[in-house]
Amino acid sequence: MGKNLETNKIFAAILIALLVALGATLVADILVKPQTLAEPTYIIEEVPAAETGNKVTPDEPEDSILTLIEKADIEAGKQVIRKCLQCHTIDSAGHCRIGPTLWGVVGRNHAIVKDFPYSKAAQEKSGIWDPESLNQFLKNPRTYMPGTKMAFAGLKKIVDRANLIAYLKTLRG
Repeated sequence: MGKNLETNKIFAAILIALLVALGATLVADILVKPQTLAEPTYIIEEVPAAETGNKVTPDEPEDSILTLIEKADIEAGKQVIRKCLQCHTIDSAGHCRIGPTLWGVVGRNHAIVKDFPYSKAAQEKSGIWDPESLNQFLKNPRTYMPGTKMAFAGLKKIVDRANLIAYLKTLRG
């Protein structure tokens, strides 16, 4: 008889614990109403231009990206890419993180890295990552590719984009 009561006490304790947890969850859901955000709130800050050592003047017009890339500072591009390395790799073996590898991205088709789960927007975007498309994407990813999963706010300075693209052009096999 004693063993039966001990077993009943154990089952009762487990049942009570589960009921308390369920009750706490219900009360928490009533008290706290979570809101779904329209867009991501995690924004990666830009590296100040003074830290990148830009050799190109930021006064040049937006349509001169190819000219800016020709004059770009590859070393400054190595500094700018540090922002990208939070989510991407520059791994020639093709390893991915939150985003696909950036190795060989210049001249590569959109959404082509194997075993990476691209967003529907990226899969539907046709074309290649040429300097002009990279410039537009890096300026504002959500404008260039509406529906992208990339939460990066973009690089506002054309000089930083030119330096980054020039550096990305060097990452080839």
